[in-house]
Amino acid sequence: MASAARRGRARIAAATGAAFAAALLGSWAAGSQVVASGGSNIGVTDVAAECGAAVPPGEVRCFARVLTSTAQPHAGSSVVGGYSPADLQAAYGMSSATGGQGQKIGIVDVADDPNAETDLATYRQNFGLPPCTTANGCFTKAMVGAPQPNAAWSREISLDLDMASAACPNCGIVLVEVPADASGGATVPVILQGVTLAKQLGATVISLSLGSSEYSNETLSDPQLQNLGVPVVVASGDSGYGVSYPAASRFVTAVGGTTLQRAGSARGWSETAWRGTGSGCSVYEAKPTWQHDSGCGRRTTNDIALVADPATGVAVYNSFGAGGWETLGGTSVGAPLLAGMDALKGGAAAPTAGQNVYFTQLFDVVSGSNGACAPAYLCTAGIGYDGPTGMGTPAGANIGPSTPPTSGYWLVASDGGIFSFGNAVFSGSTGAIRLNQPVVGMARTLSGAGYWLVASDGGIFSFGDAVFHGSTGGIRLNQPIVAMAATPSGLGYWLVASDGGVFSFGDARFEGSTGATRLNKPIVGMASTPSGLGYWLVASDGGIFSFGDAAFQGSTGATRLNQPIVGMARTPSGLGYWLVASDGGIFSFGSAPFEGSTGAIRLNKPIVSVAATPAGLGYWLVASDGGVFSFGDAVFEGSTGGTQLNRPIQGMAATG
Repeated sequence: MASAARRGRARIAAATGAAFAAALLGSWAAGSQVVASGGSNIGVTDVAAECGAAVPPGEVRCFARVLTSTAQPHAGSSVVGGYSPADLQAAYGMSSATGGQGQKIGIVDVADDPNAETDLATYRQNFGLPPCTTANGCFTKAMVGAPQPNAAWSREISLDLDMASAACPNCGIVLVEVPADASGGATVPVILQGVTLAKQLGATVISLSLGSSEYSNETLSDPQLQNLGVPVVVASGDSGYGVSYPAASRFVTAVGGTTLQRAGSARGWSETAWRGTGSGCSVYEAKPTWQHDSGCGRRTTNDIALVADPATGVAVYNSFGAGGWETLGGTSVGAPLLAGMDALKGGAAAPTAGQNVYFTQLFDVVSGSNGACAPAYLCTAGIGYDGPTGMGTPAGANIGPSTPPTSGYWLVASDGGIFSFGNAVFSGSTGAIRLNQPVVGMARTLSGAGYWLVASDGGIFSFGDAVFHGSTGGIRLNQPIVAMAATPSGLGYWLVASDGGVFSFGDARFEGSTGATRLNKPIVGMASTPSGLGYWLVASDGGIFSFGDAAFQGSTGATRLNQPIVGMARTPSGLGYWLVASDGGIFSFGSAPFEGSTGAIRLNKPIVSVAATPAGLGYWLVASDGGVFSFGDAVFEGSTGGTQLNRPIQGMAATG
């Protein structure tokens, strides 16, 4: 686990649970009969959608689902079956004993639960959580208009309050109830009025366990979410494959659902995509800049997932219109849980909340489906990003909307396709330009707002604020170009061929080339000095050639390499550099600190490039399939993930 975590995201495959899944999927279609597993001893039972049939587009309904038969309680508990706060904290690595002070979780629902505060007190007391009452200032309830007691929405409200409590026992809770209309739900604009009120009452993160089917003018509501100033976490729906709003908004975090079971693994739990979770490709919402899946030109849901299957549901206490302890599920579980996890770490600023789950450590969910679709990843879980479970499930309390990345990088494929992550500005790709030879490298401009790409024939492609300086053009190359390095000013660059020949353009000074030196192995990379008055070249055997003011720092020398060197990166001081081999092995010289290598991590594809962080205290490695490995102070920013590449990744460049 420790070595995998260095990649920036734990890729822990969820157990398939084939026998259970087969029984579940078959019984779901035949009258919603499910077999329970995991945290409770539930027998064969019915599952009901708490808020009933779908309402018209633009009208929301709740996403809670309830097990309708009695089950045996947990050992040592008076609670009817279902996961407890301790179970959920263990499954998702939440350290809830501390943290969350000063944070308030906003819950917005419809109608009224007249027993909300007393039921919440029963739940918290039973599980040993600190009191959260109006009297002690922890609990705030605001009703818009006259009370409208409603048994269905009361169950949803109890679920939301209990899950927020389970994730963050020390957080305050703000419950806002908006009026129900004739449909039994409320319009999206009315819900967003409730969201605004929750923010005004001090909520630092807001949970919505509700939604509508998509409708043509839904984007008119996006600015209100964008300008809210706090993160909004939204359940994705419980009707299987399909998209709901506001989960589809790019200004929220969309939460899908899983089946969560105990397992004999190191984690102790396994997850598969829940058949009922919503997911898919939005009809109306624009593609966020931080999503890179290739099968949907617009917003894809989901971003992340948590337990939702009622058969492995959670314990909830609800006395209005019900008998008290119940086992509930639906994606309504995950939204308040994730909101609580975010509050544990102090909240975050919107509207960047949704993208940040793409830059953190998660458990990957690799099996399960919520329907039939094309491309398949929109409805079927697999390695990397997928629709039902997004980037995966929480692997610790640091999950959730968090501080936006302060750095990033571009990856470039041999066909000139560009993938941008973190704060890397997308500046274009070769696109429809027909390449004579494949792209082999890239270099960024000083501002980080543009870059050059170089092809093996020396052709240059400039994007953003990169100024075109020339290419090898009519010069006949003895050997192909293999790498490039920009001058510090960003007003020029060097190209290097595999035979060590150097070509300088713009304000790049010619410093020399390997010339008559007979190379044991071809040159594979280069790095310039900070002054721009020199550079290093590196050969595939780790041999170093230094020119101008580049100080010789060492080479792999007598070290026997398992795999050839494929790239290099200098430290900001110019007094050292790293070399990287195709197996992820790292060699550090001079002022370059050793940060680690892929080590025992089994690579799907070989490493092809390396980029140092601005501070020089870490680096990223990238493999030809777009997998990224981060070390030292390198923040994991994302990888091509589930995006099917037309051509392999060839290089990378970090932003400043």
